[in-house]
Amino acid sequence: MAELDQAYRLGPSARPEPVKTTPRVAPGAVSRLDWHNARSELITRLNQRLDAAKDNGEREAIIQMLLQVLKQTPGPVELSKDDDAPSA
Repeated sequence: MAELDQAYRLGPSARPEPVKTTPRVAPGAVSRLDWHNARSELITRLNQRLDAAKDNGEREAIIQMLLQVLKQTPGPVELSKDDDAPSA
């Protein structure tokens, strides 16, 4: 069975010849969830909460609460204390 990043050279012979390649990801990593999946889940749940909010004020409160959590969490990009916009 073929695997991700497996390559073959098709020549004049009837058999494809395997070509040595360096995999882009570890073979077992393909079947595991990663940060992309977690991000998708976060955005999906956030959208559901914002859609279910009773009004714009409640939506803004949800967003402000999340921004406060982000401000208190150290990371490579700090949020500005003044305008809630990311700054490098």
